[in-house]
Amino acid sequence: MRKIAYVVALVLFMAAAAIAQPAQPVRVGGNIPPPKKIKDVRPAYPPLAQSAHVQGVVIIEAIIGPDGHVQDARILRSIPLLDASALEAVRQWEFTPTTVNGVAVPVIMTVTVNYTLQDDLLARSCADESSMRSPDGALPTKIQFVNESDVPRKVYWLDASGVRHWFLTVAAGESTTQATAIGHTWVVTDGQDACTAIFVANATSTRAVLSRTFFAPATPR
Repeated sequence: MRKIAYVVALVLFMAAAAIAQPAQPVRVGGNIPPPKKIKDVRPAYPPLAQSAHVQGVVIIEAIIGPDGHVQDARILRSIPLLDASALEAVRQWEFTPTTVNGVAVPVIMTVTVNYTLQDDLLARSCADESSMRSPDGALPTKIQFVNESDVPRKVYWLDASGVRHWFLTVAAGESTTQATAIGHTWVVTDGQDACTAIFVANATSTRAVLSRTFFAPATPR
């Protein structure tokens, strides 16, 4: 009887230990379909990468937990100036849970983060504002301000004397197209009028992305 009791206790102990151990992630593929992304966070394009005209695809291996949240992420193919931004975005993504035999399990999958400059205007440093002006008699163009941050952004036009004039406020996640002229300067600020980026209109690029990445703020004016 003691031997039987010992065996039963050992089996129960091993079963409890197996239950206590977290399930190992399974790789997506074959009978394991990729989970569906239900929360997407776009990466902020680092200003240094923009100014260096760095673009391309960062490949990341992500572990998605049973609850659909990203538990871990690591770089498989690196673009050094973009890696940190890509990881920050991916770690905020959320997916539908993956189930095997009716039980939610963690999965491993490969994801990509694409950076393309396209027709985006390059952001200028706020430290340059005091020396910037909008010229008279310039040819007309337009700028589409795209707010990818999670707070509203105010947009000011600098006149020929370098004085700010408020034109619009772009809500978080929204975009607005503004008529302007080539060479005209636009200052983007936070709610306290502290500069976060400056854009100068040109003839070829028409999109100004207001990201979560701040330049060192200038003194509010």
